Amino acid sequence: MEARRVLVLVFVVALGCALACCGMDDRAAPPTDDASSPEEIIEIVTEVGVDDVANALHVLRTRAEELGGRIESSERSGSQQARMRVRVPTDSVASMRSELDGLDVHRSERETRLDVSRSHTDLSARLRSARATEERLITLLADRTASLADVLAAESELARVRTIIEQAESEERTLVDRVTYASLDVTLTEREPAWRDEPLSAMGRAVLGGVAAAWTILVGLLVVTAAVSPALALLAAIVMLARTAYRRLA
Repeated sequence: MEARRVLVLVFVVALGCALACCGMDDRAAPPTDDASSPEEIIEIVTEVGVDDVANALHVLRTRAEELGGRIESSERSGSQQARMRVRVPTDSVASMRSELDGLDVHRSERETRLDVSRSHTDLSARLRSARATEERLITLLADRTASLADVLAAESELARVRTIIEQAESEERTLVDRVTYASLDVTLTEREPAWRDEPLSAMGRAVLGGVAAAWTILVGLLVVTAAVSPALALLAAIVMLARTAYRRLA
């Protein structure tokens, strides 16, 4: 009986070793046909100037839903700025870009692409190995001839393997979601009205226009004064002579 217990424990340990070894063997396998179409995580950060932030939010939300995507988060900063994280299928990124260009042709953008094909292959290998080990342990526990100690050892190993499976499945779901849906971090900022875009230029044009008008009036006055000054001088001389003559007669 003691020899059987040792044999079972050795088998359990061997299963744990197989979990790691199978994962390494799968990772070392030659690339498949999927290598021709790498799995990529696409992330885009863009800043957009808009006339109406609320309307732009509504337009982007509607378009994302039409493309089969979703708004993952949205935040408003007063009435003049908003930030949102949009998730759309990777094959719909071009359509979402066109929508953003329609809001502001001068928007800024930064894009990053991360190839995760190898990481996904490694993760899938870990899952296959863990599930195979789980099946072996379940088979072992089904053996009614095993001792209590053997059963407890197998159950402990099974719990550990299932934890590994749950973690790997969660990682895979997250990875697949990030590959399937591109992320667009959009900052919407309300543009200033046109008359505020160049306030100094507008004021400068107004001042120059006023100076030009004043100069025109001044030149006109000088011309008129120069034209009538001889007649005014003659009239003044006649008036002075008349006054002198009147005083002598008096």
